[in-house]
Amino acid sequence: MIRKVDSQIDSYLKDMDHGDEAERDVKQLSDEDLKEKMEQLHNRKEKYLELHSQLENSEETQISLTDPDSRMMKTPGGRDVSYNVQIVTDSKHKLIVTHKVTNDCIDQQQLHPMASEAKEVLDVDSLDAVADAGYWERQNVKKCQDDHICTYVPGPIKSHNKSLGLYTSDDFKYEPESDTYRCPAGEILTYRGLRKRKKSGLTEKRYTTHACYSCTQKQKCTRSKTTRYIHRWVDEEVMELLKKRVQENKEKIDLRKSLVEHPFGTLKHWMEHRYFLTRGIDKVSTEMSLSVLCYNLKRVLNIVDFKELMAAVS
Repeated sequence: MIRKVDSQIDSYLKDMDHGDEAERDVKQLSDEDLKEKMEQLHNRKEKYLELHSQLENSEETQISLTDPDSRMMKTPGGRDVSYNVQIVTDSKHKLIVTHKVTNDCIDQQQLHPMASEAKEVLDVDSLDAVADAGYWERQNVKKCQDDHICTYVPGPIKSHNKSLGLYTSDDFKYEPESDTYRCPAGEILTYRGLRKRKKSGLTEKRYTTHACYSCTQKQKCTRSKTTRYIHRWVDEEVMELLKKRVQENKEKIDLRKSLVEHPFGTLKHWMEHRYFLTRGIDKVSTEMSLSVLCYNLKRVLNIVDFKELMAAVS
């Protein structure tokens, strides 16, 4: 928007300098009109610069002028200024166990907080938690395991190598006894030290082999001019167990669709709660809590009759 305003200002400055708009298919402006337009553009630019400065001085990546707590997010219809609603549903009665309204644009950091809160609400020692690939995040899975929460989350395919026809890390077999990797060509990649990722903070072990320099399969393996490196998170066995659970229990992944999608569908299409009517995360959270309460009451009345319900709450 700042660049757009600067472009418009440059355009009007040229008009003021040359006073010639004969080649333009627009109405000619007087000097006073041009000055008024310039003043409006400068005021608009100052407002944009103030917002830009505010954004740079904060830890946020965007600012919403309609609702300061909302964020631009991906939606089924494209993109919209929204909130991210998290719910946990039990598999027996399809009741909403717990919920939360956030302005996080992605779900990656929500797995452990929501699963642990559900575990507390249900007052159980252990819990099975099923989620889609959007919740796949290493540290959250590790925290769940530490808290006796068994997760079932399919992993996303992030490597560009597969689309390029190159070997991916899945083609390298880890051998825990020797803490080494065996590559598709049969060579052994040995441990060469640690590195810490700046963005995620994860500590990873590095593996490689000098056999890469003379390997006949190098073009199928890496785009690097030197050697192929494999990076392994220090707690990668947690993710390997997760991958094994998902492969052996694919029916649980399919079950997720009938668990959390059911309440969302009911709230949106039956109860017509497609949009929030309030602003600010506190008010929106209250609005969502009322909708969840209504949903759970309607759901309970389908499971037990009214007299049983009143006896249970009295």
